[in-house]
Amino acid sequence: MTADLPNNGQLMVELNSGQRILLASRWKLNDPDGAQNYCAIAGQVFS
Repeated sequence: MTADLPNNGQLMVELNSGQRILLASRWKLNDPDGAQNYCAIAGQVFS
């Protein structure tokens, strides 16, 4: 399974087993100093 993450936001994925996964992403891609750009992703599985 694949899903596009939002640039800045959350995504809830429900699996066939009924478990849910919450993914959050934060991207910074437009800094004039390219070394300051980043991408952070966090996730949590819960029932």
